[in-house]
Amino acid sequence: SINKKQNKEKKELLFYNNLLDSISYNISIVDDSKPDYRDIKEYLNLYYKESKNNNYPKLSLKRIYRLTKKENNDMKNTDNHLLLWYGCQIPQVYSILKNGFKLPAKEAPDGSYIYGKGIMLSQNAFEQAQKCSTRNGTALLLGCTVDTQNADEVNDVTNFELLLKNKRDCSIIRLSRHFYKNVFDEEKKYESFFTYYNYMVYDLSMINISYIVMYKVPK
Repeated sequence: SINKKQNKEKKELLFYNNLLDSISYNISIVDDSKPDYRDIKEYLNLYYKESKNNNYPKLSLKRIYRLTKKENNDMKNTDNHLLLWYGCQIPQVYSILKNGFKLPAKEAPDGSYIYGKGIMLSQNAFEQAQKCSTRNGTALLLGCTVDTQNADEVNDVTNFELLLKNKRDCSIIRLSRHFYKNVFDEEKKYESFFTYYNYMVYDLSMINISYIVMYKVPK
């Protein structure tokens, strides 16, 4: 019923508000008639249309929460800001909402971080969705607005090591990902690919959490 749904939304808002209080964000539900709801819905399914032969599940939207900073920030020029996705286990989502993103510990083994100790975000929501845990058939993705203006292009680990040698300050890098698939026509089978980008962010001030996206996971 409508009342039951509204009560559930109120409880969720109160829960998230309590988490977000320490990192100074306001939160509100995005109405499904709003442009950003429609944009995010299309964004989430963008790669599904091109990668449905690659076993990615289609994400079915349940609810979107919009987050805004309580204080003014310095994101004046939004032309170079992209909406990128971060997926993780639900307890980690709650931790990020309460404490903000945290870089991996200095004592963590370097071998686990071939591109350095940063936060990896992606244009491809489906890639990040694979990292999400579910609770009662529901999972959470974080939509983050990131300043990508000064992103350094990196093709591989060797290229990354050269970048570090030649540049003292590296706050964000961009990694291209090629997604291969098989395409059939009437006479022949041929392989094609499309490209999207992942971003490794080392300066956490460049990341603004903009949305919590709640979606249903297909059984």
